[in-house]
Formats: sequence, C-alpha cells, structure tokens
Amino acid sequence: MNSLNHEEKELLESVKKEEWQSVDNVSQEIKRYQTYASHQINQQKIEVTLS
Repeated sequence: MNSLNHEEKELLESVKKEEWQSVDNVSQEIKRYQTYASHQINQQKIEVTLS
C-alpha cells in the first residue's frame, strides 16, 4: 500500500471509517451518471471538431 498517493490514502481511510453510504436505486443512478459522462464526451468531441 505504500504506492498509494495522498488522495488515495485519504479515500481508503474514509472507507475504513465507514463514511461511505450506498445510494437508493443504484442501477438508476449508474445510468444517470453514464448519461452525464456520455454527454460530456460528446461535448468535448464537438469542441475539438470546431477548433
């Protein structure tokens, strides 16, 4: 675990402290964030094409 950077160590500690909570409707939330990511990627493609 010595290969973890500072941010990764903080995340690991947070998980160990059980600060993370599951969300309701996990599959629906996954689809929602996949949609956000897809739109962002498409927007970046448009910006690159226009430049």
